[in-house]
Amino acid sequence: MQRNRTPAEIACFRSAAQLISIATQAAYHVARPGVTDYEIYAAFTMAQMARGGETGDGYQIGANEWGTHCGKPYGRRMRPGDLGNLYVSNATYQGYTAQTARMFAFGELTARQELVLDACTSGVKATEKLIRPGTLIRDLNNAAFESYIEAGMLSDAEARTMPYNWATAADGGPREILNQYVPDADCEAQGRRLMHVCPAVAGPHNPNLGHSVGMAGGQNAFNISSHNYDKLEEGMVFVMHTQWLEPQSAGCNIGDMYVVTADGFENLSRHTSLDTHRVAA
Repeated sequence: MQRNRTPAEIACFRSAAQLISIATQAAYHVARPGVTDYEIYAAFTMAQMARGGETGDGYQIGANEWGTHCGKPYGRRMRPGDLGNLYVSNATYQGYTAQTARMFAFGELTARQELVLDACTSGVKATEKLIRPGTLIRDLNNAAFESYIEAGMLSDAEARTMPYNWATAADGGPREILNQYVPDADCEAQGRRLMHVCPAVAGPHNPNLGHSVGMAGGQNAFNISSHNYDKLEEGMVFVMHTQWLEPQSAGCNIGDMYVVTADGFENLSRHTSLDTHRVAA
């Protein structure tokens, strides 16, 4: 639950984030139409573990025609129009973890998909400018969702009123979550059926922007949310990832990892662009 990290700890976080950047570049290198999600995942895993990474199971890859899948690879072969998500929820170096998220697109996307990608990417970029000691954590969260509001995706940035994928029913009671069959030729060629857990509510995955990053297996010391009125302090390490999911329509999960410095911040995952990686198709 530690909030402020020492220079030695920050060096480990930095190395873990650099492993992600190297591995992301390897994944991009092999990503092309006809390649499977297995191969992209394998390229990422080999690149980071060969250089000191300590786990090959701390991240997800999702690829389909909507950009909404997030899980383990299942044999999908990339096609023009596909939108992929490399959600690195844990790459570990000497016990310290890093987290980022990137999107990659194969050829032309729908107008709705492009709008969602732009809103999410713009949110992280706008928020980054506020990172410095003394900034309210609430202000980081709210700045990120301004682009959602401008795009007509949300009406406000407040966690207590924001629609999100796993929100309860209006009365606070349970809401049915569908386990829905989604046709997928590559999955069915292996004798399997693809069953997606489809959120009942379109919106962000959670009603917040991000959270602290720490030791492997540790708990979050803080969340970046509208209800957090704490101020940023030097040595805080966190991820900011903007997310959106509309089942079988459009999705995005994109973000960077930061450490607060004495006069601003260091983007620990800056070595790969936040923008959607475009693959010719």
